[in-house]
Amino acid sequence: MSVARPPHAGSSSAGTAKVKLVTEALVEAGVLKHAQVDAVASQAQRSGERLEEALLDHGLVAEADLLKALAARYKAFFISSEKLAKLDVPRAVLDMVPARFAEKFGVCPVVFDAKAHALSVVTADPDDVDVLREVKMASGAREVKAILARPAAVKAIVGKTYGRDPHAFAVLSRQAQSHFQMLNVYEPERATDGAPSASSVAAAIPARPSEGRTRAAAPVVLEPPS
Repeated sequence: MSVARPPHAGSSSAGTAKVKLVTEALVEAGVLKHAQVDAVASQAQRSGERLEEALLDHGLVAEADLLKALAARYKAFFISSEKLAKLDVPRAVLDMVPARFAEKFGVCPVVFDAKAHALSVVTADPDDVDVLREVKMASGAREVKAILARPAAVKAIVGKTYGRDPHAFAVLSRQAQSHFQMLNVYEPERATDGAPSASSVAAAIPARPSEGRTRAAAPVVLEPPS
């Protein structure tokens, strides 16, 4: 039986709250300034695009910097699009969450720890406790752990695993290549500002110290924070 849920992340009220959270995380991390985010945010809200994707599309932030700032705010592990594209999810793990559920709520199961009876899912909204509760009920897992990924990457992994689309990550791969070329042009001027380099595309930030050992043992390759 499904539990009653507040507005999903795509609704107006939830979307406004998400914009505020993303903005605060990036500004506090020193990745972007308010003015930079605000200009893109108003455009994204009109088009219905996620702010994270709009910022990446405009080349204002690298995926690694975006994920690191948000993961610190969510206190969650994160995984890059590059590593997610290479991930092979066992069919038995996928079967724990129905395809329609995964598509509707933007989650994809990737690891099941049978000993702890814990299911790890990739999501762009690790703070959506209601969706995670739904995943727990649907899967029968004792615990559900969220791994952060950019919204487009979550959609791609769902398409790759459930839809068996081998080209699901093609657009993101082209975007990453294009952004890397932009970094080659502009990054030398920022080389001394302490920002992560383009090579730090994938990293992980532990949600809680007590969960570190369990997450580290999972077959999803997540590097420790630098």
